[in-house]
Amino acid sequence: QEAASVLSTVTLLYVFRNIIQTFSSYLMGALSDTIGRTGPLAIGGFGFFGLMSLLLSLSSPSLFMAGAIFFLSGWSAGTYVSLQKSLAADVLPEEVRGVGYGIMTTLDSIAAFAS
Repeated sequence: QEAASVLSTVTLLYVFRNIIQTFSSYLMGALSDTIGRTGPLAIGGFGFFGLMSLLLSLSSPSLFMAGAIFFLSGWSAGTYVSLQKSLAADVLPEEVRGVGYGIMTTLDSIAAFAS
């Protein structure tokens, strides 16, 4: 009974995270079209990831803290995934853009594997 309850809670937290990631991808992408990419990427992507990591290491277990951590995780991921590619398109010369995307994706994959 308790295991089923925990499993349901974890599933709902991941659904919540994915909804936040979807929302933040669009919102931060639109914001970056207006004010530039580096500020939203630094604050919404890396800043929220740092805050999430801090909460993860310092918080006591509670549903509220888990919700906050999953919110920050979703917001950070949505921001990072959408703005990373947009920023790369802005800074890479057109003749090497495909190679640049390939290198970026390779490095992302290596980092994901290592983590």
